[in-house]
Amino acid sequence: MTSVMQVPQSLRAIAHYVKIGAENADRDPIIHYWCLFYAVQTGMDLDKKSPEALQYLTSLLSTLEDMKKKLSGREALTQDLVAQAHIENFAMKLFDYADKNDRQSNFTKSVIRAFYTSGHLIDVLTLFGELDENLVATRKYAKWKATYIHSCIKSGETPKPGSGRSGSDMKDLNLRIHQPEIKEEPQSSISGSKFVPNSTDPSYVASDSASTVVTCGTLHIPDDNRSSQAVLENNDGGRLTLDDYMEAQKYAKYAVSALSYEDSKTAIETSTFSFSSHSSSLPELNMIKLWLRKLIPGTRYLGEHAIFAVPLSLAVLRMGSHDGIPLPVVVRQCIDCINEKGLFVEGIHRISAPKANLDKLEEAVNSRCSIVLEDIHDASGLLKRFLRQLPEHILTNEKRPVFEKVASNCPCGTLSPCHCLVADMLKAQLTLLPEENYMLLAYIFIHCQMILQNSDKNKMSMAALGLILQATLNISQALVRIFLLNASDMILMKYHSPSMVYLFKDVQIKR
Repeated sequence: MTSVMQVPQSLRAIAHYVKIGAENADRDPIIHYWCLFYAVQTGMDLDKKSPEALQYLTSLLSTLEDMKKKLSGREALTQDLVAQAHIENFAMKLFDYADKNDRQSNFTKSVIRAFYTSGHLIDVLTLFGELDENLVATRKYAKWKATYIHSCIKSGETPKPGSGRSGSDMKDLNLRIHQPEIKEEPQSSISGSKFVPNSTDPSYVASDSASTVVTCGTLHIPDDNRSSQAVLENNDGGRLTLDDYMEAQKYAKYAVSALSYEDSKTAIETSTFSFSSHSSSLPELNMIKLWLRKLIPGTRYLGEHAIFAVPLSLAVLRMGSHDGIPLPVVVRQCIDCINEKGLFVEGIHRISAPKANLDKLEEAVNSRCSIVLEDIHDASGLLKRFLRQLPEHILTNEKRPVFEKVASNCPCGTLSPCHCLVADMLKAQLTLLPEENYMLLAYIFIHCQMILQNSDKNKMSMAALGLILQATLNISQALVRIFLLNASDMILMKYHSPSMVYLFKDVQIKR
């Protein structure tokens, strides 16, 4: 296993996360996986050029790939919502343990370790989006408290319980941090298991400055290889459970479907239904409804069979392929038509189809009438219209910034495939997308790779095709370049090499 001592100097800031992950490799492999994932992503921003850094980051990526295979089927690896809940609950249990003992003046190395670990695990939560202000405050307090207690012990002073220092900043911080009720108990517990700190093994504790490394005891967390549900049980802090998250997600999906029919009333009522089971406050529910009415605008009526301008998952549900490929039939019809008759057509995807033709075709598809694509440019235009009308980004609104950030780190040429770690990182991110989004991306870019293969006949260069894809999919030039040139090795291209990473290697376009 990759050790902290192997971390190159330029990547020392990620050593904390690698170490926390390694310490939980057996106890909680989900924590291990996401700590390493965060370390790699952060490491790419720190140093992606030096041989030492590249070698180290590559070794972490190899570890992540092995872990994905071993942990296949774990929801906390494939679903962001589950992963976020898992990590947050793990971090907050550690924080509650440390905070309780700190306020009882139990200043042990295990308390330092718990503060330190919880603070850095909250860093890992930034993989899933912006932190709320409570988590930001908790992270700041946990990291400061770990350093403060350690410094006091080292200098022979007695730490002060609680914030331990004056000032309006710490007063405000304490008001925003959840403080569990302190009860007299013989021992603390996590998820029903005994929490037994061990202060014999050396490890790292760090303040907000990544270069500050001191020695403290290792905090032993009980073995727990059960499901995410089991990890989140018995949470005395009153936080949402995994069931709460999943229930909210379910009703949110119902609300989205209701919006497809311009049924704003159903969308609002459905969105607030799950809140009623957790709150008896009528004013609170009314406030939620008012907020939702402002949030949910009126939409054009699409019909109960609409395929265009509805969520991709709904389009697949309504017009799925008979062979189980998670794509709407109309998408495959368009791609099949062009692959069969249009790869040599000059200006394919660049020349626009008549709007009247596309309107008729869209209406027919939404009415579940069969269509015949006689004109190549009609097929191209209909495909682009479908993609442009998707209500959510093809990379998902949540993950799009992550993809863009990773792609922006690629040092390879603007018209060259990616030969660096960025391709590995993007491939890892792609596996976290919903299967219909992943398959749609694969079909689009493998199809476009086929067009590029025949550019001498269709006159569609990498630059020309890239501009169309940028506008249609609303993604950056850097991301289009890597998705297109690193799409697949099924279509033989002159720039292919054995060392290249192919993003959609497991996908073949089927008629």
